[in-house]
Amino acid sequence: MIRIVRTTFANVYEGPSFSSQMVTQGVAWEKVELLDRQEDWLKIRLPDAYEGWMQNFSTLEMPDEEYETYQGLRQRVMDFPFGRLMNDNGEFIGETVMGGCYPIPEDAPDCVILPSGVRGCVRGQKLETVHTVRARVVALAAEMMGTAYLWGGKTEYGTDCSGLVQCCFGIEGIQMPRDASKQIGVVKHKAVEPEEAEPGDLAFFQNEKGRIVHVAIMTGPSQFIHSSGEVKRNSFRKDHPLYSEKLASMLEGVYKMPEKGNAEF
Repeated sequence: MIRIVRTTFANVYEGPSFSSQMVTQGVAWEKVELLDRQEDWLKIRLPDAYEGWMQNFSTLEMPDEEYETYQGLRQRVMDFPFGRLMNDNGEFIGETVMGGCYPIPEDAPDCVILPSGVRGCVRGQKLETVHTVRARVVALAAEMMGTAYLWGGKTEYGTDCSGLVQCCFGIEGIQMPRDASKQIGVVKHKAVEPEEAEPGDLAFFQNEKGRIVHVAIMTGPSQFIHSSGEVKRNSFRKDHPLYSEKLASMLEGVYKMPEKGNAEF
């Protein structure tokens, strides 16, 4: 049997309790590896190798053959937030999440299938006019503008800084580690000056102890989008209205956007 996330997204906690710290999230159709169980809590490992505790309700066991059949269908990665699924009568029947990957029914190319088996037509705005990977990463981050900061979050319902990076890059087929402290290891060897940054390059920030504590997506020379309080724009340029003296002082470095493929987790 294969175990997958059945809900739109599922919070993953440090321990088997809602009072413990949320560390990340799983999204619909993500496969999870079961490591342990305590009553209604499952200790799981996500595809990015992150481990934590998830409520059993958020998961679904599916026979291997059924899972492979769904995975054999064409897949659609959601590149817009708050997708709504409607049935043939125009009634709301479910939702999708940005960054989620959903099977497409063979007889209904405008629909997707939820883990429950329910399928419906997707209502939402596609990024049809943005074509380069760099431009799409920035456009995806911009789609999340105003999203509230949520420690451990990685969806349009709330995201932290590294969750924003993992979501936007993952949609473009660039699989990044979950935490900023590991994401920097993927790009560390390709440093650039902030004023020479291109869209999609990554800026990393350190605390007074030299620990990487924050990450941002560059939108161009000295400008970036990140999640701090909310997803927003800031600048390294002192003469820019969105200049952040604090972030400028914390900058560890700016690095070239990683290439497509799976990073070492």
